[in-house]
Amino acid sequence: MFGIIISLIILAALVALFAWLVRRAWGAKRAWLKWPGVALAGFFTLVFGLVTAVGAIGTYRLFAPRSVPVPSVTVQGTPEQVARGQHLAEVLCAACH
Repeated sequence: MFGIIISLIILAALVALFAWLVRRAWGAKRAWLKWPGVALAGFFTLVFGLVTAVGAIGTYRLFAPRSVPVPSVTVQGTPEQVARGQHLAEVLCAACH
């Protein structure tokens, strides 16, 4: 979660940077510098702003507290199930872990 928040902060900083560049380009006196600068920096401001908004919404939906109670699940734990689980762990997991 820490990495996601850092990524969102970096994206928000990029939005602020490109918005600042739009303002700088808007103040330019030369048309050949002003209009491409405004268009390009404005485009990147919108793109990074959209990515930041979608990322923030997704992060909220992923980590938001849920009001649904956790279901209580009971497992039998028979010796056959334990042996099967041990076999699966040895075959699939133990080689790497």
